[in-house]
Parts: sequence; structure tokens; C-alpha cells
Amino acid sequence: MAISAKLNYLPMPATSVADIQSLPKDHRFTDSAVTEINQMGEQIIEFYPSDKYFYIGIGRSPTAIMAWLKAKIPNVKSVQIPLTNFKLCKELPDDKIDVAKFPDEVSKQRLYRYFDTYIQDKSSYDRKWLVIDLAETGNTLRSAGFALNEYSKTRKHNNSVQMLAMTEWDEEYIEGYLQMGFNVVTFDQSDCNSFSVTDLEYFLMFGPAKEYAPFKELEWKQIMSESEPPRLERTDSNYKKLCEIISRWSHPVRLPASWKITKTTRSDPFSM
Repeated sequence: MAISAKLNYLPMPATSVADIQSLPKDHRFTDSAVTEINQMGEQIIEFYPSDKYFYIGIGRSPTAIMAWLKAKIPNVKSVQIPLTNFKLCKELPDDKIDVAKFPDEVSKQRLYRYFDTYIQDKSSYDRKWLVIDLAETGNTLRSAGFALNEYSKTRKHNNSVQMLAMTEWDEEYIEGYLQMGFNVVTFDQSDCNSFSVTDLEYFLMFGPAKEYAPFKELEWKQIMSESEPPRLERTDSNYKKLCEIISRWSHPVRLPASWKITKTTRSDPFSM
């Protein structure tokens, strides 16, 4: 999902939330970015209502939207699982990926025990699961969706597992994600005269969004190299600050387009 250096950028107005000023300059969340995360969050709970879904963020990339869900929805059922570079899909020609497969039984069981440490709320098994990640190749999201779907069967979860890819506006990529069985949330620029990288996209892809995550990076290979699930040091201070900013923010910015969700038509996203 390469982004050209020649792209135009949407204007970045001065921030107006006092709390943002206390953050390092390169960590700031602009009014435009918070407007966008509000749009994305409202789309998510419209398509995937909070009383019917358990939201699962994969790795540190979806921190902003997971913080929005926590800040805006009382008693939301959600979890963010540390899982960096999680890839169970073989790479194919033309930037495509194969269906996900576990490398072996030992790896599968170690992963299941790892999931057990994060998915402890048994009430989540009464809901559908929505797996959320920022998609580039789509390998991590497809791998996580597959693994959680297989895991859920062993834990007597009888509802569906669905995937939601956060991605830039690129019709070719979006169509590819839909064919893979992803639902897609993107800043719809189909009616715009030129393509622009938005403040939120910049924050998520190039900026410090991951620095707000409630945990440090944990590689998939590290999980597989240890017989017991690793204990991860939590880094909650920035995450709590982000939740507070989202909760109290009230300065929407007019944008040239908006975030929207497109749902896949595939009934079984985990098969070929």
C-alpha cells in the first residue's frame, strides 16, 4: 500500500484541546484527526452495534479506534491483543496472499494459550467478534481473523468472526480486501478532485499512533519461541491520555469527505 510522495495533504488546523498541548509536538492529535476518528467510530457502531459485538484490535496499529470505543461506549466489550508481524499467509505473485494456515500444532496451541490471556471475559462468547487492524498487505488481519475464528471454535463460541480493515482510499486495494473477505473502512474520496492523505491516515501510518498503545511491541516470533505466554509490560499513561482527549473533545472540523464502511459479500472469508 505504497503512498506517493506527490500526494496533497489535507490542511492541519491548530489543535484546540488543552490536553493535546501537554503531549510532545510530534505526538499531537489534530482536530481533523479526531474528527475522522469520530466518523470512523460512529460507522463501526452503526454497522457493528456494541450490544452485539466484541471488538478485537490486533497489535498497536488500531490503538486510536480502540481508544475511541473505550472512551465513547460505557462498558464496551473490547480487547487489544499485542501481535506484531503476525503472518500465516504465504505471499503470492502480484502482491497477493494465500489463505492462512497454522505452521504446526505446537504453534497453534501456543497461540491459543496466548489468546486465553487476553480473551477472559466469557460474556464475549455470546457476541459476534469483529477483528480490527490497519491493512497494508492484509496478511496480519487475514491471519488474525483466521486464527481467532479457529480458536473460537475450540472455546465454544458459536457466533461469527468478522474482519474490518482500516485502509487508505485506493479502489484497487479496497476491491482486493473485499475479495479476501475483509470489510473495509476508508476515507471515501471518490468524489474528490484529488487524492489526499488525511490527518488520521498520516497519524496511523506515518505518525506516532502506536506510541499511544497500552503495551509495548510484541513480535509473533517471540510468542512462538516461549512455551508459556509472555508477560507484557503495560504502558498505559499515553493510552489513558488519548482516551481522555477523545472523550472530552468537542471541536469538529469540516472535511471534504468522510469515513465509510463497505461490507464484503463473501459468506466465508476464511476459505479460498
